Amino acid sequence: MAEDKDLLEQKQQAIESLNRMLDAQKQQASQVPRLKESISHLEETNEILKKRVSDLEKENEQIVPAKALKEEFDKQLADELEKQKSKYEFEIHALKSKTELEIQKAKVDAASQINEIRENYQNKIFELLEKEKPSQ
Repeated sequence: MAEDKDLLEQKQQAIESLNRMLDAQKQQASQVPRLKESISHLEETNEILKKRVSDLEKENEQIVPAKALKEEFDKQLADELEKQKSKYEFEIHALKSKTELEIQKAKVDAASQINEIRENYQNKIFELLEKEKPSQ
């Protein structure tokens, strides 16, 4: 009876441990949408800045050739956007990799705990069988 309680307690602790690990994974995964939103915000900013360049071209037609200014600004903006996009994609990839590794670790830990519980349970059964042998 006590062994069953211990076994049940061990199983509950293993489940609680897995739930804590899962909560940590969910928290990390929740960062991915924020990074995607940041990329989206940068793209919106890019569109706003392109419009501003267009407005500036109209204002500065007499001073600077608008087409050259627009092309240079678009190039710089595209370069900056690409840098930011690469940075966020790298962060997303790193988070995914970290999450996958932690899930694998949690699976290994859970399997180890289950095996340990199974081994303890088998040992208890063996002990009980050994105790019953002399009385027969």
